[in-house]
Amino acid sequence: MVRNQFVIQVRRNAEVFSKVGVVSSPSPKKKFFESGQNFIHKELSYRGAILYPWPGTTVDAEGESEKTLFYQVLVDQRDAEELPMEHELLRISDSDREAFDFSPTRFKNWDIVTHNEIFPFDPIDASLGVKHHLMHHFLKTFYSYKYGTPSWEVKRTPTLTYWMNKFSSKPLVCHVAEAEFDVVIDENDEDTSELKDVVSVHVIPYHLTTNNVQNFNFIGHLTRFSSKNKTEYEIIERTVIAENEHTGDLKEDTAKLNIALGGEYNNIYQHSRHIQIPHGESHLVFNYRIKRISDQLEKDIMVSAFNISSKPNDELSQI
Repeated sequence: MVRNQFVIQVRRNAEVFSKVGVVSSPSPKKKFFESGQNFIHKELSYRGAILYPWPGTTVDAEGESEKTLFYQVLVDQRDAEELPMEHELLRISDSDREAFDFSPTRFKNWDIVTHNEIFPFDPIDASLGVKHHLMHHFLKTFYSYKYGTPSWEVKRTPTLTYWMNKFSSKPLVCHVAEAEFDVVIDENDEDTSELKDVVSVHVIPYHLTTNNVQNFNFIGHLTRFSSKNKTEYEIIERTVIAENEHTGDLKEDTAKLNIALGGEYNNIYQHSRHIQIPHGESHLVFNYRIKRISDQLEKDIMVSAFNISSKPNDELSQI
């Protein structure tokens, strides 16, 4: 299958792929990729197309932050069908963020990736490029004579520009947390010390809308799970707690999950539809329950509390 061929090529640094196109390692001088750039995801090996760069930061478990360049991208609908996760998020609707009748719209095969996860990919013909049912809404392809000879160019559509201004006005923040599982190589060998298998979680929250009448906010999020080896785990539960310190309002949302991690896929994404939290200024905490398949050992991964606000211009709000 095409996807399996991609996996082999990417892991070999993918110099030339004769059947589909050219895959190259990112140039260290390349500070960002343009809208419309086709790529292959470094970890998951799906084909994708970049919509636009989204600057942000990554905050680790100790609270240290690092500037990170993210991209909002489209996932090839053919490759998405083969991945063990649902590439589906919500975007904000055409109504105003403060509107009473806000209704989030489902948008399939959409992702957020970092600059370091991208391998540029140039298909040898249009049929082998990225396919997505909403591509034409966001990216426009046309002939250009900019360099003296006709060539294809890609530009953002007015729809995508509008969406960027409305949905991506605040920098993105990715919150990281970890849990350690002891791994014994040989129980009969006294000289063999225990190793640590670290399971990591990366949570990227984003603000969908505020309902002033019913006094709550909608928060969406993308979560990525990863481990250092192929040990099999299951993510069995997610709990989100939001507390408004000024009003005392507390909102808890618990959901049972069934997400397999490990084996062939030790980097997994879970796309959530939305979480309802109290209106105003709040602290938001994410907690995930992880179970190791081999011995049924369970541990929690908790993302440290961060600030959110229903006010779009609140500088202290991280979303």
